[in-house]
Amino acid sequence: MTDRDKACGRLLESLEDAISILEKGKEACALDDWEIFPIEEVEEIIEQLRDMTERVNVEIAEMEDEDEVE
Repeated sequence: MTDRDKACGRLLESLEDAISILEKGKEACALDDWEIFPIEEVEEIIEQLRDMTERVNVEIAEMEDEDEVE
């Protein structure tokens, strides 16, 4: 496993953790009817993180394809 593989793996894990944490925070704020940020803003950030996660997954898949060719 290359440094690039490891970095992508760590990035993917961090993005997934961030999504999970924001989802839980969003739910807690909604339950307590306590908004520091509008829910829409939090959802927008979550969607951006999901897009980033998808791009990292594509990058990982491409790296795996390159490794198979070599």
